[in-house]
Amino acid sequence: MRVASITWDWNRDITKVVFADQFLNSDRVVHADVLQDLLAIVKEMYEKSVENLTSKEPQKISKVIKL
Repeated sequence: MRVASITWDWNRDITKVVFADQFLNSDRVVHADVLQDLLAIVKEMYEKSVENLTSKEPQKISKVIKL
């Protein structure tokens, strides 16, 4: 199931999340489970990105991350 689409406007520094209808119409337990997984993924990517700011050998961010 597609959960959301995320876009960023670099001119205005605005990040937009549009949740998919299929996700919005799913059970509340599904919402909580998927969003908890998403939080873990985004936190890991954020921490890696911050480390890369000062790293001499930056790590690549994976295109696909699964929990």
